[in-house]
Amino acid sequence: MTSEDISNKFCKDVLALDESLTFCCLVDSLGNVIASEYKEAPLLDEKEAEQYAIQMTLSAALLSLFEPKMGGIRYMVTYRDRVNQITAPVLAGDHKLFLLLLVDIDSDVVSLMGDRILPFIGRSSLF
Repeated sequence: MTSEDISNKFCKDVLALDESLTFCCLVDSLGNVIASEYKEAPLLDEKEAEQYAIQMTLSAALLSLFEPKMGGIRYMVTYRDRVNQITAPVLAGDHKLFLLLLVDIDSDVVSLMGDRILPFIGRSSLF
C-alpha cells in the first residue's frame, strides 16, 4: 500500500468512528493537503478546504511555540455557529502532520476526542 493509500484509508477510518464527523483532512506542517474525505456533500469547495488547512495549521504552529512551558497540544477546538472544527497533531514517523475535522454542531467534542479519535490516532500507524 502506498503512503497516499494509507493516508486516504486513515481519513476514511476516522470518519467511520462517529456519525457526527463530516470531514477529515490530513495535512503536513505547511498546510498542504495529503488526504481528505467527506462523509456528505462538501461544506467547503477544494480551494476553501486548502485555505482552511493552511489557516488551521498556522494556528497550531503558532500555539506550539508555547510547548516547552505548557506542554504539547492534544487537540484544538473551534466552536462555530454551524459546525465545530477540530485540529489535532498526528505523528507519522519523523513527520508532524495535522488532522483537521469538521463535526456536527450538536456533537460532544470532548467525549468524541477522548473516547474515539485520540485512541484511534494512538493505535494507528501512518507511513
